[in-house]
Amino acid sequence: MKRKLLSLSVALLVPTMGLIAQTTHYFKIQLDTRKFTNINCSLNAPCDGVTPSPLTDVYMHAGVCWHDPSNPTDAAAASLFCAQQITPFHSAVWQSVVGNWGTNPQDDGVGKMVNEGNGIFTKEFILEEYFSSPDVSTEHDDSSNVTSQPMPNNAVAYTMGIVFRDPTGMITGRDPDCKDIFIYQLNTAHPVVIKGSDISEWDDGPVSFIYQPAGIEVNELFYDRNIAPNPLTGDEAKINFFVRLHQKDFEICVYDALGNVVKNLFRGELPAGKQTARWNATNNAGNKVANGLYFLTMRSGNNTVTDKIIVNR
Repeated sequence: MKRKLLSLSVALLVPTMGLIAQTTHYFKIQLDTRKFTNINCSLNAPCDGVTPSPLTDVYMHAGVCWHDPSNPTDAAAASLFCAQQITPFHSAVWQSVVGNWGTNPQDDGVGKMVNEGNGIFTKEFILEEYFSSPDVSTEHDDSSNVTSQPMPNNAVAYTMGIVFRDPTGMITGRDPDCKDIFIYQLNTAHPVVIKGSDISEWDDGPVSFIYQPAGIEVNELFYDRNIAPNPLTGDEAKINFFVRLHQKDFEICVYDALGNVVKNLFRGELPAGKQTARWNATNNAGNKVANGLYFLTMRSGNNTVTDKIIVNR
């Protein structure tokens, strides 16, 4: 009999996209904070080309442009409109936004990046699902009269806007003039990073990415993972992730630095969609673990991913 532990709360919040005939794209964004050039918007990195940002938690606030409101069914009009909307601030690119911003930034895990160490942070997602999920914000931009909404099924994203921030929203990462960063021409084979300050390519800046059609091997992954708080300084870490397809035998375990199993969080079937697990820093005997570095591993079939958790209560 398959085990289901109470430490896992599963909720199918969105319909599985596997039932929709849609081309999907795997996106992995990498942020290298050592490459920021303006100390006023460098996530507190000193901008010497060597020293990374001291932050351990970085959020990616991102939005995509996918249609021309005045001509919503014309793909050519949408492509041109989204290209023309790249402006330093208040851009109509932000039609579907993920990540809290403005007057109410939150440390809630939505948009949180994975800390790879040495000032490098990454974010992995399937673009079409990331911007059509319930996590899409309803922010309103007064200057461009844009209200964020989930991107419809079968829509094509043409341009993406990005701003990086700390959990408070007071410390940001932007282009050399502290303007927004964009990724342009997403509907082509060669999208590029653009500086919002002068609308020029920024191929030597802090943002790089992998962007490709999501094949079967990618579509089966569990992605958009974030752990909050991390370091785990309180009673419990909340683990959010997204499962692309229904998993018949899904497992979540916590290991110590020596590779020993500390806690079996879940084993069983898991439906497609957004999921949440929790770890209260205890082992299988129910005892609190010592402070230190632990590894959260998710496994299904041949697919395995591992994320670090630091316990520091």
